[in-house]
Amino acid sequence: KEDNTANVSGTGDKELTEGVNKFEIKVEAENGNVKTYIISITRKELDPITVTVGGKSYTIVRKVENEEVPTNYEKTTIKIGDEDVIAYRNDKTNNTLVLLKDNDGNISYYNYDEKTGKYSIYNNIEINGTSLKLISMPKSSIPLGYSKVSFKYNDEKIDGYQYTNKGVTYAADDKVKGSSFYLVYAVNEETGKKGLYVYDSEENTIQRYNEDIILYYQNKLDKKSMYLYIAIASSILLLIGFGIVLFTKKKKRR
Repeated sequence: KEDNTANVSGTGDKELTEGVNKFEIKVEAENGNVKTYIISITRKELDPITVTVGGKSYTIVRKVENEEVPTNYEKTTIKIGDEDVIAYRNDKTNNTLVLLKDNDGNISYYNYDEKTGKYSIYNNIEINGTSLKLISMPKSSIPLGYSKVSFKYNDEKIDGYQYTNKGVTYAADDKVKGSSFYLVYAVNEETGKKGLYVYDSEENTIQRYNEDIILYYQNKLDKKSMYLYIAIASSILLLIGFGIVLFTKKKKRR
């Protein structure tokens, strides 16, 4: 400190964890002005477990400090190689999560398949107590007229499906405006059931995809189409009949 009347806080003995550690030191002047200094210290991990996911290198986080256990998951320990690793298990969905850290020190949850040893990014949507694990949608489940698009949820890019009209472009950014409704295929992490869900990005709500409504409007459309075809057929028959009458009258005159 430049002045003896200033107060310094945040110093002293600090415990380092593996990876990046950030500490704040604050200096408060006599007039109340505060300057904050941030010290970043990287502690190397001894014998790190390195994995590759999507062409990028990650290390497995074996020890977790003050972590928040994901909703509907329980903390457990699994073996990866010969090492004990902290993991999170959901018995309803039979899904296991582990924490992976990239080269910049960012930590994220990843699905871990204990049979194959493969990892995949854990995408989920959690709204009003409903936690959904997003999974790839089977082609047979994609409704007619829907196309694959991406959208943003909590600053994460997520793949979904959207009903597309000709001449309208849909995108996940604000430059191109499209519908605010996205269709996703997910597992309810509370019940373990798979299904289609509709996400409203404007109001940040999600609900199950109601096929009954689609069938209702489809039936109405089919009926309207049927009535239209009947009207067209009746008009054609009327014109043919009118033509036959005219032809008959002309023939009689001859």
